[in-house]
Amino acid sequence: ALPDHGRARGDRVAGVDGDAVPQVGVAEVRDRVERDVGHGVPEHDVEDENLNTETTETQETDKRPLFLKDARYQGELHNAPYALSVTSPKIEPIDKRMLKANAHEAMQHQAEQQIQMLKKQAELLMKQARAIEERLEISHAIYKADINFEPVINGIYHLYQKEDGTQVLSMVAPYEWGKNMPFSQYLHTVRLLGDRTWDVLS
Repeated sequence: ALPDHGRARGDRVAGVDGDAVPQVGVAEVRDRVERDVGHGVPEHDVEDENLNTETTETQETDKRPLFLKDARYQGELHNAPYALSVTSPKIEPIDKRMLKANAHEAMQHQAEQQIQMLKKQAELLMKQARAIEERLEISHAIYKADINFEPVINGIYHLYQKEDGTQVLSMVAPYEWGKNMPFSQYLHTVRLLGDRTWDVLS
């Protein structure tokens, strides 16, 4: 007998249990898909919603000042105060006691060095001050001497003392008098400085 082409496909294809597969129209499938899509939420929208929720929670728990919230480390990765990536060096917890001990030791060492340097500078300044005082004292004594000429800057002169105790400033050196030195005693050879004080040479 010839096959019956007039019957529907669903009527001639049997299921496992012998029942016919029910017919499903194209329009009905389309309606189901549109209905499912209409009630569903796209995957990227779900992710965006979760991200927004996490950002809001982070902002609520972040108590830093506004100028710190936008701060970003811009230096070298190996110097970063926190890990910037999975390849960042491991940041070990600090030993607070050791940190303070090292700081105190470094501070003490630096302070002692600076104090010693200042002491040396102070000793040098005191030595210079004493030298100025001595030069000033001698200069006063020289200006009390008998001076019969006008001394010139950087000029070298000789100070003598007479038998009566008075002093005389002369341009003649002791060796130039020979045996006829008119003074009882030779005291100093001096040089007149730019500030009008006298520097004792011998």
